[in-house]
Amino acid sequence: MKLAFKLGTLVLFILSGLIFVVYTMVSKKEDNLKDLPQISKVTPFQLIDQDGQIFSEEALTGKVWVVDFIFTRCKGPCPLMTEKMAELQENFKGSENIHFVTITMDADFDSSSVLKKFAEEYGANFSKWHFLTGKSEDIISIARNIFKVPAESDPEMHTTRFVLVDGDGFIRSYHDSLDSESLNTLKKHLELLEKKN
Repeated sequence: MKLAFKLGTLVLFILSGLIFVVYTMVSKKEDNLKDLPQISKVTPFQLIDQDGQIFSEEALTGKVWVVDFIFTRCKGPCPLMTEKMAELQENFKGSENIHFVTITMDADFDSSSVLKKFAEEYGANFSKWHFLTGKSEDIISIARNIFKVPAESDPEMHTTRFVLVDGDGFIRSYHDSLDSESLNTLKKHLELLEKKN
């Protein structure tokens, strides 16, 4: 009986130790999430929003924002990307400091009015989700040089990544919009950056 008692105590001790180790590892993982790298600074740009108004990065000073690149005539990933962005908008609808930016890669077709109609189909809240167009060459330059994603004159050659920007205008991470695990990580990063703001 004493041996059984000692073995039981030893097992409990080992289990307690394992639980502590696992807890510590999880805690450290959360701490690491708070230390997202500042990949690069978003430099000034100007485009036109869904209401035909000039929109610049200054409108998002102090906000945490997610950027994606799509086009309304897209028969590929764009509808799903926009659905995922709409889900993020819903997830963070109570967060005033979290915004979303969708930039068209088909500026010749996607006028402000076309973007607005498209956005309304996905329930966009225009106070927090901004749809932008402009000159095609400007958008390609913005995508490549500011957000560091591939872009070509052919709108189909656009990235499917979401770009996370913090309140100080630094790109902090990239996320595959078509991967659920990557999107879950994005949600965690949004929560952490919102708390920092």
